[in-house]
Amino acid sequence: MRSTDSGLSWGEATPGGPAFLGSLFADPFQSGRLFAATEESSTGPTRVAVWRTADAGRSWARRHAGLPVTCTHIASVDVCPSLYAVTSDPRNPDRMLMSFGGSGGLFSADPGVYVSPNGGRRWQLAAQSPPGIVISFAVDPTPSGTVFLAGTSKGIYRSADGGNHWSKLATSGLPVDAAVRQLLHDGQSGAWYAVTEGEGIFRSTDGGTTWAGINAGLPDVARPVVVVDPQAPGRLFAAVRGQGLWSWSTPGS
Repeated sequence: MRSTDSGLSWGEATPGGPAFLGSLFADPFQSGRLFAATEESSTGPTRVAVWRTADAGRSWARRHAGLPVTCTHIASVDVCPSLYAVTSDPRNPDRMLMSFGGSGGLFSADPGVYVSPNGGRRWQLAAQSPPGIVISFAVDPTPSGTVFLAGTSKGIYRSADGGNHWSKLATSGLPVDAAVRQLLHDGQSGAWYAVTEGEGIFRSTDGGTTWAGINAGLPDVARPVVVVDPQAPGRLFAAVRGQGLWSWSTPGS
């Protein structure tokens, strides 16, 4: 569903598109561009269709050329690949990265990073993907060029060549091989935040070299969902499952 009045009213946003959605993945740098994945089995083997809209849901088209979309049939159960994360290059919106594949960690290799040079019309597997599952992407806004970051099930990885090759970041203070569900950058303060699976939230003020936990007062560190306040430097909001909405601010701010 889509709202154009801040959530006061809603209307259908998938005409001619996928009939069932598990999750939506919004491109953080290209307004109105979203991706979704859904299983389809009307003809032949079950497959995963990856859909894209470039106009905020007004029209949709399948955009999975080059992706391994066929499901595996094991003991009368279809085990299908998954869409985990999407991002684009803010300097070149046609260049996109997607974490796709695997089967939720079951019966198959880890998902890979796929790269598209044309806004998601066609994908190709990166020359090298980080180990484990890439759960989240982020972009380091360096003046020399775009650096992609990947939050994975085995820590944080970095790519300086458009997502084709990855190296692990030395992240002092972050739990070893922590599963990083979100990587957030505060454009006003310059700080980075890593939201982990079961270890809580960590903050870095030196570009990701060293990290410190900011979990004091947070009622549950299992898997909070976090956003940076775009109007107040050094402020976060965290939705904590079963415990409501919480906020955190830089001490002294």
